[in-house]
Amino acid sequence: AHEKLPYYGEILQREVVGADPEKDPETDGEVARYGRIGNPTVHIGLNQLRRVMNGIIEAYGKPEEIVVELARELKMNDAQKRDYQRRQREGGERNDRLRDDLESSEVEVTDFTLRKLRLWEEQGSIEARICPYTGEQLSFGMVVSAQTEIDHILPFSRTLDNSMSNMVVCVAAANREKGNRSPYEAFGHSPRGYNYGKILENVAGFPDNKRWRFQPDAMDRFDEENAFLDRQLTETQYLARTARTYLAYLYNEREEGQKVRAIPGRMTALLRRGWGLNGMLSESGESQTERKQRDDHRHHTIDAFVVANTTQGLLQSFAHAAGSHWEDAAERLAELTPKPWEGFHRNELRPFLDKLVVSYKPDRGTRGVKGKTTGQLHNDTAYGIIKLVEDGPSEVVRRKPLTDFKTKKHIEAVRDRALREALNRLWEEVGGKAAEFAKRAEEEGVRRVRVVEKQRVIPIRDDTGKPYKGYLPGGNEFADIWQMRDGSWKLVVVPTFDANQPNFSIEKYRPATTKGEHKGKPDPSAKRIARLQIDDIGALGEGSERRIVRVRMLKNRTDGRVNMVLDDHNSIHEGKEYSANQLQQLGFRKVHVDEIGRIWDKGPFKP
Repeated sequence: AHEKLPYYGEILQREVVGADPEKDPETDGEVARYGRIGNPTVHIGLNQLRRVMNGIIEAYGKPEEIVVELARELKMNDAQKRDYQRRQREGGERNDRLRDDLESSEVEVTDFTLRKLRLWEEQGSIEARICPYTGEQLSFGMVVSAQTEIDHILPFSRTLDNSMSNMVVCVAAANREKGNRSPYEAFGHSPRGYNYGKILENVAGFPDNKRWRFQPDAMDRFDEENAFLDRQLTETQYLARTARTYLAYLYNEREEGQKVRAIPGRMTALLRRGWGLNGMLSESGESQTERKQRDDHRHHTIDAFVVANTTQGLLQSFAHAAGSHWEDAAERLAELTPKPWEGFHRNELRPFLDKLVVSYKPDRGTRGVKGKTTGQLHNDTAYGIIKLVEDGPSEVVRRKPLTDFKTKKHIEAVRDRALREALNRLWEEVGGKAAEFAKRAEEEGVRRVRVVEKQRVIPIRDDTGKPYKGYLPGGNEFADIWQMRDGSWKLVVVPTFDANQPNFSIEKYRPATTKGEHKGKPDPSAKRIARLQIDDIGALGEGSERRIVRVRMLKNRTDGRVNMVLDDHNSIHEGKEYSANQLQQLGFRKVHVDEIGRIWDKGPFKP
């Protein structure tokens, strides 16, 4: 038993590669001496777990017990994130449409009814929306009434699968006939007039993730792929499995008994819903039927609360309750499952959620590593340079599609005078209709035109040093807050392109004096008091008025000044812009939030 977690490679020796016993962990580093797991997500995850757990031990002592939720997937890549966001957006739009349909039909809007309508739509076009077991046409009125029920295709009590892919809408009598069985188990021998072959025909147009569940081998296939009750882990659960093993080294389980347990992630979702914890982080905080708000990172705290209160006895009680009430176990989970303690109400969690501070990990990049940059250095569009201004907006030209021309004022930027006049005449002919303007111009063979703009660009020079094109900077690397000679603050942003140059020096960005004989020259007495990057944490105000905020964006204004966009640390909204003067008046300072949420705040800056 270890008092604190050591580096994982020191104890999980069979999991790592690249260990070198000749290396000294003090001078060469722990990774060089003990090796590492090849999967970078697992490597980072275990190192973060070590910091979190050791922080907990330092503050509160070693836990009496640890429960690990078995993750269903590892980190999503960018394409998966975009797909997830798209599905979330489409789901929200669909629910809004379905609510309107229910309200116009004077039917009460409930989470259960919305789910039935969504499943009904998933079963195909209007003509194809039939009961999979009887083949009866399902109308809107039938779906929102008690004539139909939600059926778990593979029995919920045996699979704990409460996903939409395991549900269909069917006639209530057929659902009762099917009972706690798979479609093949219930109808494979065609009892009481049900024809299994016809059932397979009825579901031929269903989505693939539903259709396979009607096949004779569906339960065997589920057991092979999703045996949650047997704790069979897939490759995507490697991190959770390894984490359980890693955490167990805090105890002598041979003598003390099992101290680190694991529960399936699907169970967490069911219990969270059953205890009425969904929707706690919504703006109203009232809805208990909403899905959890994944944009607010405090949802992990709610999950941790559920996981920590999931005892072995509760798992057994849940399984028994689900098996005894197979018809609607998932829908009546709140009644079937014992609460964490007698008299529990979800509002007991509210004070803890309100005072919890989210700990973000800003991406500091890989500056200084050969061949690596900390982000996109510039945008893809190239600009022709008409007149270069080194420290200000340059006069540049680029091609712009006419479909982007929304007002007549856009035509004034066209560089060619004859073409500009012709486009002005065309605009008048079509009566200022932008779509018609672009269509008529394309018929004349004009799709894109060269326009003149004022932009701060990065010049690209030829062998003689002459600039021949430019690019817009790809983003901002960080912002520095400087205190000037007169005590005022100035916010200076450093572009990612400049920060990655071999000869980069912050002195180039030392702010200039605004008064006196040295006006416009770098102020040697300026004092840098903070450096900020996206996701850094700060504070405004003091005492009970203190707000913990997150840096959401560094914004360059057209007048050359810089603003910072700050947001409450747990907010999912875009935030508010602050100038350097406003930040100073509000007592802004950078604070540190450690891995277990403790705030390290020295208070407002004192000159």
